[in-house]
Amino acid sequence: MQVRSPLSTTINSLLAPRVQPLQATQNKTAAAVQSSAIVSLNNTTTLPAVYSLNPAKTVNTAGLDHSQLSILIGTNVRGAQAEAFQGLGKALLEGLKDHPQGITLSAAVDTQGAQERQPDRAVALNITTASGINVSLGMTRNQNGLVVELKTAGGELTEDETAAIAGLADAFQSTLDGLSADTPSLNLQGLMNFDSTLLKAVDLQTDVRKDADSLQSLKFHADSSARAMSYQTDKVAFDLSTDLSHPETVGSYGQQQQALASWASQLDSARARGQGDKNLIDMFKNSFMALNSQYGTNEVDNRLNIITRTNDNVVQENLSGLADYSANFKQADKSPNPFRKDERDSFAYSSSQRTERENADRLTQKTTAHLQASYHQAIDKTVPLALTLEASSQNYSYHQIDDRSSTETALAFNEKGEVKSVTQAAEKHNVETVKKYNAGRLIEETRTPYDDEQTSTRALIVDQLRVDHHSGR
Repeated sequence: MQVRSPLSTTINSLLAPRVQPLQATQNKTAAAVQSSAIVSLNNTTTLPAVYSLNPAKTVNTAGLDHSQLSILIGTNVRGAQAEAFQGLGKALLEGLKDHPQGITLSAAVDTQGAQERQPDRAVALNITTASGINVSLGMTRNQNGLVVELKTAGGELTEDETAAIAGLADAFQSTLDGLSADTPSLNLQGLMNFDSTLLKAVDLQTDVRKDADSLQSLKFHADSSARAMSYQTDKVAFDLSTDLSHPETVGSYGQQQQALASWASQLDSARARGQGDKNLIDMFKNSFMALNSQYGTNEVDNRLNIITRTNDNVVQENLSGLADYSANFKQADKSPNPFRKDERDSFAYSSSQRTERENADRLTQKTTAHLQASYHQAIDKTVPLALTLEASSQNYSYHQIDDRSSTETALAFNEKGEVKSVTQAAEKHNVETVKKYNAGRLIEETRTPYDDEQTSTRALIVDQLRVDHHSGR
């Protein structure tokens, strides 16, 4: 089943490499740090395969006809179709211990006299163990009823692997419940907190739209070196990826918290300036925080009040503290003015960080942010804006914003591989165009640019001067 986005621009989800909890690393920062790997989190056949499950044709696993799980399925199939997966995700993962060969259960419904057809809903969860065993879970609710399937492939699970998978049961159900809520939320943090010595990767794909006219699609991936997600509804599309393949560049917990707070503050400022939807942007913000938290830190050893700072510590302290990331957000455009339909209300925001070792002498970390927004505003702010074809309603200003900013930190190394200087450069290039209309007639147009560039260099190692001393007679 293919889903077409109503958004004018579909945002491609980028996948990049997850950091293990960090202790001492054998990788010296002076060694080459490659640029972040960018892999597309592309469409898979997972959901179509799940949609092919048919409750009317599915044979139930022997011995489960009167189990607690079958009772739960029977309860859900009689309820609202939009809430068909309540408690099922948790029950299936926890049931793997008693049914290591898998589970297949379904409950059919009488389609005679059925009301207006609702869209099919499906969930596909795939977990790969470190030993190479794949556990797949599929759930489908369609007009014929409800079917669930849990199976393993590639070998037999150990007790520890089974326990690790069952340990994700609450997190998985929390994600499903959040998506099914009246006001959806993305509860993904728990799906990232797995034991990487037992589990290699977790992939989730869902389509749990509310009705035939809406869209709600989620894709999520986490493995030992990467986290990524994309989310799309009829109102918004956003994707996030975090590259954790270079733990030697990650900073302390304090650095990370400060960097996250700074990122959130910058996003809040962009939302206010571009008049973005607060609820949608908060969902994007919370997802970014989840993907960029709890992936390990590098702390300076200050035991016994003795501070040991290696060259790696010096590098980490002069970077942001966060792993490299990419974040893209776009609201669906609107055309609120029937008199000028080409004037759209829009909001798009992107942000990224990339760390690269250019050669033996230089390492750079660059962060960028880009805001593109447009909106209508009443000239008299005490009167609500209500644009119609009537000239009397056409008293408004139309704002178009294009803001770009970047910061770059460059570390220079000496022949010994030590950091000898840090150069920081920051740029801002903002522009806002405002058109004012009275009775539908353009009465004023202004363009306000703002440009600022700053660069500073700080020496960490001062080369010593060699002076020959000659004794005189």
